Amino acid sequence: MELCSGYGWKYLFTEKQERQPIIVECYDYIRAGGECETAEGICEENGTGRYSNGVEITAGKRETANIFEYEYTLKDKEGQKKQIRFLWVTNIE
Repeated sequence: MELCSGYGWKYLFTEKQERQPIIVECYDYIRAGGECETAEGICEENGTGRYSNGVEITAGKRETANIFEYEYTLKDKEGQKKQIRFLWVTNIE
């Protein structure tokens, strides 16, 4: 993120909770407070997209950390529901 910012590049990285747990924790806090923009019924999975800009402020980080999330429910072969969640961190608003 720092390297990209230094060159003035935009970035969009997959975010896994174990990579930057404080960023994900802060995003989840913001999301729980209802402070995310949300779009429902998107893509073929009929999932939910959410985003929040400025998560780095809450997380105490220097580099911009806007978070985009996509979440949907999937039924496995046995008919059990499974929640699928993807997160990306970006400096694109």
